[in-house]
Amino acid sequence: MVSPHSPEAPVAEATFLTLMTDLAGALAAADTGAEVTATLLDAAPAALGADLVVLATLDDGRTALTHAHGSVGGPGDDDRTRSAAALLADCLDRHGAAPLDRGAPSTVTGSSGTLGAAPAVGPEGHLLGAIAVHWSAGVAVDDTALARLAMVARFCGAALGRARRTGAHRDVFHQLQRELLPSPASTDGLAVSTLYLPATVDLGFGGDWYDLITLDPDRHVALVGDVVGHGTAAAARMTQVRSALAALVHTDVDLPELVTRATEVLQRMTGERDYIATATLVQVELGRQRVAGRTAVL
Repeated sequence: MVSPHSPEAPVAEATFLTLMTDLAGALAAADTGAEVTATLLDAAPAALGADLVVLATLDDGRTALTHAHGSVGGPGDDDRTRSAAALLADCLDRHGAAPLDRGAPSTVTGSSGTLGAAPAVGPEGHLLGAIAVHWSAGVAVDDTALARLAMVARFCGAALGRARRTGAHRDVFHQLQRELLPSPASTDGLAVSTLYLPATVDLGFGGDWYDLITLDPDRHVALVGDVVGHGTAAAARMTQVRSALAALVHTDVDLPELVTRATEVLQRMTGERDYIATATLVQVELGRQRVAGRTAVL
């Protein structure tokens, strides 16, 4: 990602702290690696007084993505970007080989200015990437500038680590959702489609559920229910309610009696329940073109 940015003079301490506070808040709201990257590249040039920022991220120990944000169209831009990428590769090699010795940012000074690079280390000490910046020849690169670069790199590593953990958790929960709530298949004479929009983004599913049970080629029962609550507790209770109703539907009892039996079964399974569940059951008879339904609190 490349976008225009004009070179900056050294940033005053008060301005830097304000920009870093804004950056910390934006990174805290970033849920994915792409959002972390976009946020960092947008804010880092102004915070560091740099005219080019290049970020490399690691995936399973390999450099997966390299992004640049800086001035474009000027003389030497390609050379600066290539030089920054080379410094990033060197930074990743050195810090990857010595994970316990993160050290200070490395620098290279040339005719156009100074390049600096620092590792982005996750909360558990894993190397997740590196950030390189270019300061124009008119910008003094001192210990303060390098300390600021190291701080931005630490922010980046913490945000990337959190985004990866969130992504891993989300993948697990989505797999659980697919296992608990598979998409029913359409049958002859009955088109079926489902849509599940969880109210919580942390877990990805909760107490809501649906099901379609085929009694015979002509008769089908659709169920949609909800166990009040979110998270793992509601999901566990949901599986109890869904399983009990599915088993009773297969006994082919009338809907009013099915609701009564379901309440009794759940009471025996869970004892004194401290939650509320609701369900809507709709029986479709294709041959008779008849639909009957019932909504109940279980």
